[in-house]
Amino acid sequence: RCSNLLDYSEVDTRYGFLTDATKNSEVIGETKPYEYSTSLRGSSTLRFYRNLNLEACLWNFTSYYDISELLSVCGGTIGTDGQVLNLVQSYLTLRVPLHVSYVFHSPVGAGGWQHLDLQSELRLTFVYDTAILWREGIGSPPEAELQGALYPTSMRINVQGQLVVNFRTEARFRGLFVSD
Repeated sequence: RCSNLLDYSEVDTRYGFLTDATKNSEVIGETKPYEYSTSLRGSSTLRFYRNLNLEACLWNFTSYYDISELLSVCGGTIGTDGQVLNLVQSYLTLRVPLHVSYVFHSPVGAGGWQHLDLQSELRLTFVYDTAILWREGIGSPPEAELQGALYPTSMRINVQGQLVVNFRTEARFRGLFVSD
């Protein structure tokens, strides 16, 4: 429901993955001829492709959601997990569905392409009056075909009131996670 594959008008959020912008604001000019040509590509295609770094061949999707949107629009849930072990602070966990598709060229795939789809959940734990330490990371279940881990490195509320979560990823399969 909060997919980077949906156009900005298809999901009613304040800051979804796609906006009405058709150019990447961090790129000056065009890196390839006709890259942003409206006569060759429609506006929805340009809005999607603006997230592609052609030189690095990496997609970069940035999105901001408030907790209400994560719960009501993105299918998230929130729960209290009790007490932190050996401490007196309480904490709660926000769970957001996370779906990742790994698409790659393959001569044996239909049309020359294959894909692997993964489904997991991103768990964000908020601890009252305590710094959050993330040592173990959020990993794939042991029985998952593709293994990887996500390590949150920091979490903060920025000046616009948005929750900002920075993380690094570790792929334990052929390929890369795109974290930024």
